[in-house]
Amino acid sequence: MTIEEAYLKLNSAKLNEQDWFNLSRYFRLDPRFFEAAILKFSEDYENINPVKLNLFFQQSSTPALLGAFADLSSMINTTPPFKTFKKMLLVQIEKSPSQIFYVNLHPLKPDVLVDLILNSNNIFKKWGFAEVDLPLNKYFLIKNKTSISKAQRLKILSNFIKNKGRIRTKDYLQEIKSKGYLISQRVAELDLKFCSNLKACEQTKGRYYLVTK
Repeated sequence: MTIEEAYLKLNSAKLNEQDWFNLSRYFRLDPRFFEAAILKFSEDYENINPVKLNLFFQQSSTPALLGAFADLSSMINTTPPFKTFKKMLLVQIEKSPSQIFYVNLHPLKPDVLVDLILNSNNIFKKWGFAEVDLPLNKYFLIKNKTSISKAQRLKILSNFIKNKGRIRTKDYLQEIKSKGYLISQRVAELDLKFCSNLKACEQTKGRYYLVTK
């Protein structure tokens, strides 16, 4: 799988445990991919069996990668259900021997590496990695101001469609925004896709959803 194929796979509607494990080989190669994976995982974790994913990483060369991934995801999803999920996910996951997190990202110069190690973020340190910057800074800054859980989103959606015949994704995004929150296009599309009271019609740009009772 190439990095381009990995991005396409990450954008799939639903990923299983094997998919997440296969994609994890790119986490340390591309910070942007890692950030996108953290965001998706924090939203879609309910589709994952934590015990199965744990076993995949336990058998890998760097199980601690799962620890860093889960802890970073929990900075985005702070809900009690995700905390319980993370606890099961990280059973017997141990700290890695000290190593640089991103492969081939930093110049192999003593002063750079020493600075990286001394100033590493605590989450990376916790799992035996050295890296200064969190891979979710931009999103996290927005999220802190506009935090909304999946349960809150679905409650807004449920109320929104009560007196509607049909809606589009942009209508839902606008409703969320009117409540003081921001979510991505992808998150909105997934919410609508899996809503039992909506039926998708047409494809891609022309897609709309009929409200069923």
